[in-house]
Amino acid sequence: MTPFSAAGQDRLLLLLIRTVALIGALALAGLLPAMPQAHAQDAANWTGVWDTKWRGGGAQIKFEQTGTDVKGMYPLYNGRIEAKAEGDKLVGHWFEGARQGAFTFVQSPDGGSFMGRFDAATAEWWTGVRVSAVEDVRVDQSSPMSTMRSFLQTMNESGADNVPRATGGGMGLAGLAAGLVDVTEADRGGLNMPDYTKLLFTVIDNATFRLWSLPHDAISGDEVTSTLPQYGTRISFDVTVRRKNGDWFIVGPPLAQLQAKLAEFQEARGEAVDMVDDPSRLASPRDTFKVLLSGLTEAGDPAQAALDLRNYSQAVRGDEAFLLERYLKKVIDRIGYVYWQEIPDDPKSNTPFVYFEHPAGNIVIGPVETEKGKIWQFTPETLAHIRALYADVEDVPVAPEFAAFASTDPFFIARGLAREISPGLLTRAGPMLISLSTGVARVAVLVVAFLLLAEVLAIPYEGVIAGLGIGGLAVALAAQPTLQNFLSGLTLYADRPVSVGDFCKFGDQSGTIEHIGMRSTRIRSLDRTIISVPNSDFAGMQIENYAHRDRTRFATTLQLRYETTPDQLRYVLAEQRKLLIAHPRVIDEPCRVRFAGFGAYSLDIDVFTYIKTADVADFQAIREDILLSMINIMDDAGAQFAFPSSLEYRATDLPVDDEKRIAAEKRVSDWREAQNLPFPDFSQIDKFALNNTLAYPPEGSAHYRETEPDPDSAEAKATLEKVRWSLPWKKGE
Repeated sequence: MTPFSAAGQDRLLLLLIRTVALIGALALAGLLPAMPQAHAQDAANWTGVWDTKWRGGGAQIKFEQTGTDVKGMYPLYNGRIEAKAEGDKLVGHWFEGARQGAFTFVQSPDGGSFMGRFDAATAEWWTGVRVSAVEDVRVDQSSPMSTMRSFLQTMNESGADNVPRATGGGMGLAGLAAGLVDVTEADRGGLNMPDYTKLLFTVIDNATFRLWSLPHDAISGDEVTSTLPQYGTRISFDVTVRRKNGDWFIVGPPLAQLQAKLAEFQEARGEAVDMVDDPSRLASPRDTFKVLLSGLTEAGDPAQAALDLRNYSQAVRGDEAFLLERYLKKVIDRIGYVYWQEIPDDPKSNTPFVYFEHPAGNIVIGPVETEKGKIWQFTPETLAHIRALYADVEDVPVAPEFAAFASTDPFFIARGLAREISPGLLTRAGPMLISLSTGVARVAVLVVAFLLLAEVLAIPYEGVIAGLGIGGLAVALAAQPTLQNFLSGLTLYADRPVSVGDFCKFGDQSGTIEHIGMRSTRIRSLDRTIISVPNSDFAGMQIENYAHRDRTRFATTLQLRYETTPDQLRYVLAEQRKLLIAHPRVIDEPCRVRFAGFGAYSLDIDVFTYIKTADVADFQAIREDILLSMINIMDDAGAQFAFPSSLEYRATDLPVDDEKRIAAEKRVSDWREAQNLPFPDFSQIDKFALNNTLAYPPEGSAHYRETEPDPDSAEAKATLEKVRWSLPWKKGE
């Protein structure tokens, strides 16, 4: 073999370096498949808690290992294990009273599970998975409330309601729950303890109650009974808790009584006795919480199943749902452990369930009508405020009851680091910028990889690069419109006149922004069509964004007939001002009702104020209420609206109501004599007395409410007296 010269060795080394760099660049660009990692088998270690199953049964086993000697216990069947570890195998015997047998387990390479056999003659299998959830649950029997809380937490985590929340340990958790139940063998009616405990839990799970309502302070006696009601019905379940040797236990009723109560609960809901619970139907607020926290759904992303994403464009709905779900979970982690039994489960209810209230936003689940019927989802308002809510509660520690199950999240770890560096880094980047940055980086990596490959293969690329300089100029000229649209898209992102989901007016058209791309912006019109506008054109338009409106303008002109007398007009003006001042959804300032002038055929009154809502439908309902009230005021004054017409008419054609006219003029005369004429404006005392005195929605409406505060209350009178003393009084009064 001919040895390499020094120059040849240097060249080979350079070639090797370039090849490694090329492979790295291609891997970054995603052009090479991921290489499988070699896996080193861990040494067999059996110490810990294992959930195990065999044909027709199962139990949780706790192993303790000393050297090669392994001992285990599974209290559910009063069983024990004695064995020896041989590499990844565990060979030994099991004992259950007078029964015993041999077994062999083989641990998986990652040490997380095992598979084995016992009673080799009949080929019985025995499998298990390593768990840690049981070690994280703390059982507390210091009061009836804490015993019930421990019972519900262990059963909820075990998946007894077909919705597992813990990472394994279901059998052990159910075993802990069984230890909290005091029931005789006769009352179990031949049912084994695990099955009886699950039946008891199923009955309690049909009720909705607050744990705090159960006895937990100083308790006289050793036995208390609490009533657990079913939400939305008159059915309830009486549960008794008894103290024994200082600890409280749930007293198990006879089996027949439990079965009858379960049938009664299900009949009240209109459900079959053998119905299998299916939270993915989202039939109640409780189902929605189960789907969110357990990720349980028939198909698709559970976040999109539990969240009402109607205000999010299809273009960003998937990404937003993924983040919103995680924000919700993080906030709930800080509120406290979620007990299903504290959340309503009535599918017939239509009342939104408020789970949490905070100045930054509430967590609410509301009913939503779909093609398949009514479902329950976290409301759009909840999703709109969840980021701000998390920012306010971020420094609150995770609730102790939930600390064992609150998982760490790389996204929030990175978010916390960014927050420590600079809070400004938490400003959200738009999907267009993210897509652009990813694309540019990918192209750059591909170009570098191509150049390295050309260098390794000794391909002359210098001429190609020189040619690209000339060809690039031609391409740039041809692509000028595309480049202009691209730069305009960047301008739209930087200036942010609109965002995805905003309703806006552009030019002579209106619609909701659905997508801002690199070339064009897509808008959903009021006719439900898609309008595609090049970014260069869209950026140059006058854009009116309705999404950022904090209130809605109310302006109208009342046109009265010229037969209206001055005092009639004064009465109408005063009563219209009263109406706006008293209305709870009208702002205090500006709030103007003024006689504006003489029209071609009418006396004109201009009305101008703002309504306290940004929602169009809500504004239309409030405007309707105000306009109808204005018609009533006109009728009370005996005044009439003017008609735009060039026809001649006599006063007798539309006779004025003399009786009402005289009454209105009499009231104005009384105001004048009492020196209480409300011109140019009402006094502060009158304004205070009028403020928020009008009921809205009006009496007779399904949403009618009494106005507050009561003007005859001591508090209102004290405030009125304070205002009275603060006013300047006439000399001599």
